[in-house]
Amino acid sequence: MCCSTTEYAATLQQMLDGFNLDGAPCVAVMPRGSYNLMQTELPSIPADELQDAVRWQIRDLLDFPVNDAVIETIAFDDTANGQPLSFAVAAQRSKIQDLVGVVRDGAGLNLRAIDIPELSLRALLKEIDGSEQGLALLILWENAGLVVITRGEELCMARKVGVGLEALLNAADPDAAAGVDISMAQQELLDEAILDIQRSLDFYESNVARRPVRKVLIAPLGAPLPGLLEYLDTYLNPEVGFLDLNPLFEHTHPRENDAQHGTEQITPQLLPAISAAMRAFEMLP
Repeated sequence: MCCSTTEYAATLQQMLDGFNLDGAPCVAVMPRGSYNLMQTELPSIPADELQDAVRWQIRDLLDFPVNDAVIETIAFDDTANGQPLSFAVAAQRSKIQDLVGVVRDGAGLNLRAIDIPELSLRALLKEIDGSEQGLALLILWENAGLVVITRGEELCMARKVGVGLEALLNAADPDAAAGVDISMAQQELLDEAILDIQRSLDFYESNVARRPVRKVLIAPLGAPLPGLLEYLDTYLNPEVGFLDLNPLFEHTHPRENDAQHGTEQITPQLLPAISAAMRAFEMLP
C-alpha cells in the first residue's frame, strides 16, 4: 500500500461519503504483487485435507513462510483433456489483515469477499460477446503486462507479459515518417509480448477448449499507443480489438461532472475494481 492503513481508510471513507456508500457491500481486490497465483494439480484426497496438501505443494514457490500463508484453491472441470484446471492463490496473512483493516474496519464497508485481479476479471469478461467460446484480455500497466484468458466464468490462463506501457511509449520514434505508427524498438518489445500471448492461446486451444479463443481484447490504455492494435492483429490468429465497456454502462446514470467523458477515463488499474463491483452487485439479495 502507498500509505498507512489508517490514511488509506480515511481516503477511502472520503470517497464513499461523496457517493453515499457508507456500509455498502463490496468485494475487495488485493493489489498486484501482494499474492501468488499458481496453476497446480489438486490431489484426489478428501476436501478437509486439501489445504494442507496444497500448502505442502507450493511451499518452495513462496517468498514468505508457508505457515503464514492463507491459501485458496479454485478448479474448473470442463477441459479438453479431461483434467481439471486448478489454481492456488496464496497471500501472506498480514497483507490480508491490512486489506480487511482498510475496507471493513476502517471504511466501514460490508466486505463480502476478497479477490485478486486475475479472478475478478471473470465477472466483467463474461458479459462480453463471445465469452462462452473464450476471450483473451491483454492489460498493459505502466511497468508490466498481463494476459488473461477466460471462458464464461472460468479462469483458463493468466500469464505475465514482460513489457509495460511506459517502455512502449519510451520506445516510440519521435521522428517517424507520416503513417508509420510502430517504431523498430517498439516492434522488438511487442514481439516479446506476442510470444507470451501466443503461448497462452496455444495452451487454451490444446488443453482447455480444442478451439481458439473468440477474440483477443486490449484493455483501455493509460495513454494512446498508435499502431498497437494493427500490429497485434497482424501477428495473432484471433481477431484483435479494444475492450469496449460502453455497452456495460449504457444504462447507468453518471454524475454531472462525468457525463461528458463516458468510459474514456477508465484505465487498466480500474478494471479489477469494476469487475469486483460487478461481483458485489451479483451478491445482493
